[in-house]
Amino acid sequence: MCWTNARDIANSGGALAVSIYTPYLLWNMTGFDLEIKSKSFLRQADVVSYKIKPSRIQNAQVDNLEQSCMFSYDTNDRKNRALIKIGQSGWSAPQSFEAVGQSFEAIIPREWEDDAGEAHLGITVDNGLGQYKLTKIVTIRPRYVIESFLDDAIYFRQPGAKEYSVLEPGAKKDIVFLSHEVARLSLRFGDSTRNKWYSISFHG
Repeated sequence: MCWTNARDIANSGGALAVSIYTPYLLWNMTGFDLEIKSKSFLRQADVVSYKIKPSRIQNAQVDNLEQSCMFSYDTNDRKNRALIKIGQSGWSAPQSFEAVGQSFEAIIPREWEDDAGEAHLGITVDNGLGQYKLTKIVTIRPRYVIESFLDDAIYFRQPGAKEYSVLEPGAKKDIVFLSHEVARLSLRFGDSTRNKWYSISFHG
């Protein structure tokens, strides 16, 4: 569903300029496939969902245009909400995209008990610029990113897990799925198996 906006054209004898626009443009910066569907006030969520492929950025250039999706609700009601699903997660609680300048976290529950964990996403809402000024730009990205400023590799894993990942010096890694109610990771510095694992919590 697209919206329209009409305005008078000065000194035109009554002509109107009509803009046809999408109320929301969503950007998927999570690195995972993302789905979104609408939920109108006092109604069940839609069955049909929009699918958005993840972005790939190379040399500061967007490599995959499928990362964006035009989105709207069936009605123009500020009480409308959206539900989000990422990868193999369940559906999120209803989310609002109305407050421009807003940044907030969405925690999406796992769909199955043996899934990787809850998805932690950061969502920002901004006004479009120029010819897109009537559209709200909604950017969805990982809530947490770890970056190394050390000369040695960092090993990290979910608390209690046996498998781990390696963060090379100067590299950064998005953290989307966390398996505990309190967002935390276990870290080990250096490649020696005798080095101790440390637990860290994400705050803020």
